Amino acid sequence: MDKGEVPIQRSCVSWVPLGLLSATELAVWFVTTFIVLLPLVAPNTAFDSLLPTRQYQPTHLESAVGWLLLIVYQVLFALFSISVMRTVATPPGSIPSWLRSDGRSDLHSYSNLLQAVERKKKSGAPRYCRKTGAYKPDRAHYCHDVDRCVLQYQTFSYIFNAPIGFYNYKFYLLSLFYGTLTSAWVVGATLPEVISWSRRLHDDPAQTQRLHAFYLSLLRASLTLGQGEEAALMCIIITLALNVLLVIPCFVLFVFHTVIIAQGRTAYEWQQVRAGARPREVSLFDYGVLNNFALTLGIYPLLWLVPTRRGMEGNGIFFPEKHHALHSW
Repeated sequence: MDKGEVPIQRSCVSWVPLGLLSATELAVWFVTTFIVLLPLVAPNTAFDSLLPTRQYQPTHLESAVGWLLLIVYQVLFALFSISVMRTVATPPGSIPSWLRSDGRSDLHSYSNLLQAVERKKKSGAPRYCRKTGAYKPDRAHYCHDVDRCVLQYQTFSYIFNAPIGFYNYKFYLLSLFYGTLTSAWVVGATLPEVISWSRRLHDDPAQTQRLHAFYLSLLRASLTLGQGEEAALMCIIITLALNVLLVIPCFVLFVFHTVIIAQGRTAYEWQQVRAGARPREVSLFDYGVLNNFALTLGIYPLLWLVPTRRGMEGNGIFFPEKHHALHSW
């Protein structure tokens, strides 16, 4: 951290959304792994005995599919967890000390040093942040939530309790990507179980009264977990509902960021365009779709889906001119 830079102060309350998300995902992982998927490859387990529809010996093909579902889910969940942790733990990037100034006397030297594309509309001078006392590089903007300028500022995530900028943007994108895949995977794994159970109860007239009693005991079963099959099915139903609610915002946000990356914009720049503070014409930092993704995710396409910064170029301060965009990869 540069000298004179105000440390980010985060209260305990601000971590509540991330804590709730973590607890929810861990609970979903436990139910999906041990109640839904593990019995497919290890029948007659303690959890498997709770579900009458599972009390049979799976075929070799069913076991192979079960192993595939289980292993892929563990990999997706691990990548999602790593991406979230790196999003939170990686500083987004702040203006370095050599761009800080006590006044405007050194404006000319900073102007030559920055070679910034973005300028003040009226005077054409480099953008200067009075709140932080620093000249702002291209795409850097002030974030009120952390009281500092963030390099290539995107947004402030209240779920992750972190500003999203140049250095952690890739991890944020991967969190949305793997969050979408993980939640969709859980929905695909739990939905057949819920449908099968519902059909079994509805098709059996003797089970009609039990079905109504089960609906009335959902809350009690979720609190006591003492009704065997009802408790297990309650966990699966809740898991299904939670992941339906999670997959929608993750998917929408991921598609949104994919679109603005292709356009060469940040989320903050997109907001400025909507507010009329920035022209709707082609972005000053639109280097073509492939180059835009290479500058965001790295120059190695094989590492785009890996939560690592290997292959990432730039420092969030200087941006290439359009005719000097990446062509080597």
